[in-house]
Amino acid sequence: MKIVVFIFSLGLCLAGCSDAPDKPRSRQQLEPSAPPAALERVAETTEVIAYYFHGTVRCETCQKIEKQAQDLINGSFAGQVEFKPVNYDKPENAHFSKDYNLPCPSLVLVRQKDGKDHE
Repeated sequence: MKIVVFIFSLGLCLAGCSDAPDKPRSRQQLEPSAPPAALERVAETTEVIAYYFHGTVRCETCQKIEKQAQDLINGSFAGQVEFKPVNYDKPENAHFSKDYNLPCPSLVLVRQKDGKDHE
């Protein structure tokens, strides 16, 4: 079963990293407004980190996904969520692949309390 999930995840990752031409999108499509309840929950936390995990070799699409995620978080969630890109291929970051079971480049939101992962 794990193999099926891994292959499915890998397929999704590879499909997202295709060389398909990008379609222009409006700013509104890239920055959906968050429900007030979600913003209140984020404000109550000690710290929320948005990790963007990636490897050393990245395609243009993966770099665009990182940029869009960073722009959204630093814009709509400024002061509430910290954006941290992490190269999981570096030896000091290798543990993240196991910690979060990362099959491919991923965006992971982590709520921390007292410097430790809580959710």
